[in-house]
Amino acid sequence: MGTLHVSLTIPKAGLVPIDCKSILFNFKAYCTLSACLVAPSYYNKHMPPKPYLARAYDLNMTNPECLWDYNTDTVVVDIQLPIMQVERVYLTDHGGSIAFGGSFSIAWADPELTSCICSPWEVSDKSGMWWERADDYISSVVMGGGLEAFVWVPDLHVWHGPKMTRWRGITPLVDIIYRPEPGCPPEITLEFDGRFSVDCSVNLEWFPFDKNVCHIQMGSSSFSQKDVIIRMSGGGYGLSSWDLQDFTLHFRPLCHHLRQESVQTPGPGGREEIFMTDGFSVIIERKPYETLNDHVPFLVALSLISILQYAIPHNHNRVQFLVALLVSFMLHMSLMLQSTPSVVHGFHYLLSYAFYSTFFIVFAFFQHCLLLYLERLWPNVFNDKTVRCIDAICMLAHLCLYVIFNIIYWFYNPFFPASDVCHNEDRFDLDCET
Repeated sequence: MGTLHVSLTIPKAGLVPIDCKSILFNFKAYCTLSACLVAPSYYNKHMPPKPYLARAYDLNMTNPECLWDYNTDTVVVDIQLPIMQVERVYLTDHGGSIAFGGSFSIAWADPELTSCICSPWEVSDKSGMWWERADDYISSVVMGGGLEAFVWVPDLHVWHGPKMTRWRGITPLVDIIYRPEPGCPPEITLEFDGRFSVDCSVNLEWFPFDKNVCHIQMGSSSFSQKDVIIRMSGGGYGLSSWDLQDFTLHFRPLCHHLRQESVQTPGPGGREEIFMTDGFSVIIERKPYETLNDHVPFLVALSLISILQYAIPHNHNRVQFLVALLVSFMLHMSLMLQSTPSVVHGFHYLLSYAFYSTFFIVFAFFQHCLLLYLERLWPNVFNDKTVRCIDAICMLAHLCLYVIFNIIYWFYNPFFPASDVCHNEDRFDLDCET
């Protein structure tokens, strides 16, 4: 058995010997200007770490904040995801996606690692390294991105997400912080910037009042619940809502039934593996005012003109006027089909309103045609005075029915979902009240 001494050459400072507590040859180490991390020679960076004596810990003396499950020898991975940017929200009927950009923070405990702090660099800023020193121990040391190739790092997988990207420059844009926590296995924190997107089912039947939810589930895709447990302490996302141009995003904790995923192993007699996940749910609430301002005033104006047309004498070619109104409705509905999301079955809420509004014009058209027919059939009974009286009554009935229709449709529609229900979610354990 020998002793491993590490020497670093510092420009303009000469050769500075750093003796990291006599590292033995049956250990391997990763050293920086501030500290060395020491691991046994059999350390496997491809498998989750296990303690030397997993049952030797005194559970009564264990810090409950430790990132370790002492009952199952399972690695607990704590994820924090401060959302910095919502890059894209794309919604179509029965399908949609949302893309985020943020700074990931992943922390876990590795009981197989030990550390030694190199004394020449504990109290000096010349190393360019950052750390915090407590009263009797070094609380954290930035080890740099190279440590990622030396230790086991949990694989972070976004379930139901087509893509996850880590930002990289000329060198990997990553920080790894080592914390020798008192009463706990050493804690490692990996921080990096990245981007990920998630696919989710969408229901746009109630456009532009649609409210949908997307579930972001993060976990390991390589290690099941026997090896790795994922958790997001404090929600993990750092904000409660995000205001965009067309949407308002509301963040909620992930429901309990979504905190695990099952995968059937391939081959005959394959068993089912359970993977633990955690994350958050994003309620995507559309802002309806811009869409309503683009379409509803024009539709209401056409409907009011169809009501006022009763004041035109019945012998002044009112049929052409009503046909022009009906064609205007059809052209605007065609524009709405091109400029608003399409629905697989039927119309969405706004397009249905335009469709039902055409019934009032059709009613006025048939009323006028019926009067012309009755006037020809019984000219003595349906004279000009009688026809004007019938037009006045129909105009008043048309106006009352149109007002009642709008009040019920926009304010008291019995088929409209409750405010605490997401339109693409059948379960009721998620409160979508916003």
